[in-house]
Amino acid sequence: MNKLFLCFAAIFFFAFYACGAFGMNEPNALDRCQTAVDDDGFDDVKTLLARVFKLSPKTAKAYIGRGRVYLAEGNNDLAIDDFTQAIRLNPNDASAYNYRGFSQYTKTYSLEDIERAVADYNLAIRLDPSYVPAYINRGHVYSGKASVYGQKSFYPLAVEDFNKVVALCSVSSDAYIYRGKMYLWNKRYDKALADVNHAIELDPKNIIAYVVRSNIHIHTKDYQLAIEDYNKVIDLYSIFSPFEKWEVYRDRGIVFYRLGEFDHALADFNKVLELDPKNKIVYFNRGLVYYKQGDYDRAIADFDLNCKFYPKHKEAYFVRGLAYKKMGDHARAKEDFNFVVELDPKNKEAKKEILLLK
Repeated sequence: MNKLFLCFAAIFFFAFYACGAFGMNEPNALDRCQTAVDDDGFDDVKTLLARVFKLSPKTAKAYIGRGRVYLAEGNNDLAIDDFTQAIRLNPNDASAYNYRGFSQYTKTYSLEDIERAVADYNLAIRLDPSYVPAYINRGHVYSGKASVYGQKSFYPLAVEDFNKVVALCSVSSDAYIYRGKMYLWNKRYDKALADVNHAIELDPKNIIAYVVRSNIHIHTKDYQLAIEDYNKVIDLYSIFSPFEKWEVYRDRGIVFYRLGEFDHALADFNKVLELDPKNKIVYFNRGLVYYKQGDYDRAIADFDLNCKFYPKHKEAYFVRGLAYKKMGDHARAKEDFNFVVELDPKNKEAKKEILLLK
């Protein structure tokens, strides 16, 4: 979610610039582009960019602008084509390599695409050693290789890139958040917390900083502190938020659940459905709360919905089986436990429950 938001923000900024930078005979071009962006009107942005192409068909920045719109829409191949054309027109534009690299990286997340992305980030940095976005993107790749793929030798490279971001943007709270997230992904919780705390000192209204810090507290099992940060995030929503509001209530509800504060957890999960009545994810979470409260009928009803939406969610079948067992319906309980074993033949807990029901 965060990555998508940051991508959108960058695209929107360029859309404003592109629409006003090429001598368009359109007195309200910037205002119209601003309106299109505010309304998520990518078609309107494309219309304005088409006007740019008509007036300046061989402008690298026009291709970069359209490529970023394609990227926001998830059309990575078209985005890569436009960024490549921009590079042909202006091989010295670091941003074109950076955006093509990001398009490569997010295309499939395969190791081959990741290597192509790093090559483009390297070229961007070689062209402009102070180009911060390329350090951020390359640092994310290195961090992912270290934390996801277990290639620990890339961790120092990630640290080096994010140290460079902080050095270039020492007064920016976002710079410390980027490095803090990198530390978080690699389980350096003390360093992550120090960076995010500093980010909040620089900008007490930076909502992303509180979200990241709440995640740090969850990893360190400081759940009450996580709750306090989620409360702050909700307070800041009246100002600005890159997140769907229901996500914060869901996440806070999960922390309440871990704390055993089931009434508060239930209130948050109900709030999720109030904000997003079509939400399919939260039924499992609410079902767990009902199960813990001994309200097995409601628990089963929520697990039924979860299993309808996610027919291979073995955890939902398992807990629903436990609820049936609590209600004395051993036949349905056994049916659920058997299905868990079908989905996961090595599931020891489900096998144990089947033996207990014999």
